[in-house]
Amino acid sequence: MDRHLAKYSDGHLLKKTTRLVKHWQCGWCNANATPQSLQVVFSGITACTSCVARGGSEYVKYTVTGTINDTFVVPAVGMLILSCAWADMDVGLTINRKIYTTSDCSGTPTDDDDFDAGIIITVNQIIPGGDTYWEVRYGITDPYFTLALDDLLFTGGYQFTGDNDCDMPPSAISNDQTSCGGYDAGEDGTATLSLV
Repeated sequence: MDRHLAKYSDGHLLKKTTRLVKHWQCGWCNANATPQSLQVVFSGITACTSCVARGGSEYVKYTVTGTINDTFVVPAVGMLILSCAWADMDVGLTINRKIYTTSDCSGTPTDDDDFDAGIIITVNQIIPGGDTYWEVRYGITDPYFTLALDDLLFTGGYQFTGDNDCDMPPSAISNDQTSCGGYDAGEDGTATLSLV
């Protein structure tokens, strides 16, 4: 997924109150194999709460309010960029991000904002009929209700070799973020997907 605005297949912006798309058929899935919702269980994720360099002369510190490792049911929302998507842009978790110019995050932050946390699950095929790639992102949603590449608690993917029905999601995906960097709100853990 790129950093462009998240949109439904009809072009409307993806909003916080995510609507359920009934009887939707993902073009990357086999016929009658598109789940209308997916359950995702996050476990073993640790919030990055220490002061770390963000780049340039900036340093960041995150504070998470709510339960990070939890179970969520994520509804289908249709096409998102070139992927089929399931999304919930407000899962009841708040991430506070403070930006500092001091290496120990002391003093008054130059930026201090609270953000809602959301989840986007996508599936696509780079080559139609080829390998199926699943991706899970969990973290800050911006004012345009998109899930960017930064400030995530979890990001990870799984590639099935050959064709894969979307009604058989990967059972477990590992977090690509294994150490807290300046753009990571969380590290480690897994996302376990299943049908509901």
